[in-house]
Amino acid sequence: MAINLTTLFHFSGTSGYQPVGGLLEASNGKLYGVTTFGGTNNLGIIYEYNKLNNNFSSEIKDNIHHCDSFTFNIFTFWVP
Repeated sequence: MAINLTTLFHFSGTSGYQPVGGLLEASNGKLYGVTTFGGTNNLGIIYEYNKLNNNFSSEIKDNIHHCDSFTFNIFTFWVP
């Protein structure tokens, strides 16, 4: 049986690149994830993907450090 995959978004530059870890599906139906690099200072981003309209947003949190406490806490305690 063949599996067809579709690319939903290409990460690059300030929109973030090198996504890491899994995705979190919030109660609003949107997917959230992090990248190791990208953003205005190349420190990574938290991004949002809306499955209903295929909209990608990297404006959730910019300039995170891929090991900072904010990144860990947002996926542990934060629900948008």
